[in-house]
Amino acid sequence: MMKNNIKKSIYAICASAGFASALFTQTAASGTDTVIRHASDILNFQPVEMEEISARKFSDVDENMWYFPYVDMLVKDGVINGITETEYAPAGTFTFAECCAVIARYLGLENYAASAKEELIKASANGSFKWYSGYVQALYDTGIIKEGEFSVTTSNGYVMINDESVFMTPVERHTFAVFITRSFDIDTKKVKAKNFYTEICDNGNNFIVGGRYDDSVSLYANDISDYEEIPDESREDVLKAYYNGIFNGDENGNFNPSDLLTRAEMSKVIAVVTNSDLRTRKEYRALSEKAVISEDRFVKDGWKEPVLDRNYSYSLLLEAANSVSCVVKAQGIDVGYIPVSAPEGYFYDVRFYTKNGNTYKETSKVPISQSDAVTVQKLDQPRMMILLRNSDTAEIEGALRVDISSDGNIVFNNLFKAVV
Repeated sequence: MMKNNIKKSIYAICASAGFASALFTQTAASGTDTVIRHASDILNFQPVEMEEISARKFSDVDENMWYFPYVDMLVKDGVINGITETEYAPAGTFTFAECCAVIARYLGLENYAASAKEELIKASANGSFKWYSGYVQALYDTGIIKEGEFSVTTSNGYVMINDESVFMTPVERHTFAVFITRSFDIDTKKVKAKNFYTEICDNGNNFIVGGRYDDSVSLYANDISDYEEIPDESREDVLKAYYNGIFNGDENGNFNPSDLLTRAEMSKVIAVVTNSDLRTRKEYRALSEKAVISEDRFVKDGWKEPVLDRNYSYSLLLEAANSVSCVVKAQGIDVGYIPVSAPEGYFYDVRFYTKNGNTYKETSKVPISQSDAVTVQKLDQPRMMILLRNSDTAEIEGALRVDISSDGNIVFNNLFKAVV
């Protein structure tokens, strides 16, 4: 089964806290997977064969076709469905309604969408009984769909689907790029981040290459032969999709913005979104030469994949934290930071916060290309987050919180438990 970044992050936190075994109890007998749901089941245990979930159930999906691995991965992850139980329709078009459903699913918002649909029905919102209404609400709440777009308006926070035909319309490639890019940077004021502490990640996902965009995004326009044919309102999002390695163009370098997306093409795009190993992209960022991390610094996580040893990442973060300084003033504390070089394949993501009532408000970030010292002035009860992130996947492999007291004393807190 393919890697699912959001699911893995949730489970990894559970596992590191030591209670994953309380969530799932599974055993095996004679090579057959079985699930024990209650303690009493153990006494009367009988092996039950689990039904295989695979794209092979679709009569119109050939295992030899280029799209089969992508469809198979997403069916197993519960991200996509067929048009019937036995048909996938790979050459068929992909509608706005289906787009909303798929994006909500890979963001881990399936349950949120189901609850939203119930609330919409109670509120008698326009279109609330449509199968996709909850997904539209989820995408509106995360900022992926904006007020007034696709015939959507709101009343008291509830989405009103005013023209149902819009959601049955096939999606063009440039519009799908907009949906995808927005899903990489969702608004979490209402839909909370599920995979990281809100202080570390305020957008609920970690799909963006390097964690955030930089000036190199604009350079991808040179790689798109038909760039001028992309509608003005979609150009920035298409460039961001190229930056993240989601789209690469055809053999002639064309993006073909107005082409209708097929269900086969959609399966590849979503698979690439959720599995960074499938992405291919041109690197325009200026990354400095860095020290190579030896293989013995990596351990296997619960998915048997290599992750940086937490103790080692903590030592790297402590070294970076030595560049933190502070000056106590009457109006607040000035916090200084001199960026240090991270190992090859990683970078430090530094964020500054100030006390805002009972919470902390982010005041600034240090850009990826930052090489000069940074000083943030007059912060009240300042806090810093120093993150060690993978340069390609943006995954956080170490996090250090730096709290600074009113007298200038600095306290470091490692936010990640060791991977056992």
